Amino acid sequence: MVVKKTVEVAWRLGISAALLAYTLSGCTLKRHFEKSDACNPPQLAWSELKQACVIPAAAADITINRLGGHAPAYAVFSQDRSHVEMFADDMPAGTILEAVKGGYVSPDGKIRLLRRDTQWKLVR
Repeated sequence: MVVKKTVEVAWRLGISAALLAYTLSGCTLKRHFEKSDACNPPQLAWSELKQACVIPAAAADITINRLGGHAPAYAVFSQDRSHVEMFADDMPAGTILEAVKGGYVSPDGKIRLLRRDTQWKLVR
């Protein structure tokens, strides 16, 4: 299911199957690459939680549409849901939030992912 979703998103983003396979194979050999070098083209990002290259739109458990001309933010939960990794154009790579009552918060307290009824809200 994950592979199928990844291929579908890659196709929508214009990434050829051959390029996707080549790039993902490079990620599995991460000891031979720096993390930032292994995740090309730009649609791929290194996930600290998954310890692999991912397409944030495909790996996301939550997609957060934002106002103000920002691209959507993507949230990927850890297996036990104690942490969530955020992917957004205005956040540093590897932004990981910890679970708190009502949502998730960054270690410095500046970024929050809050659950409100049936929606998630990103607060900075």
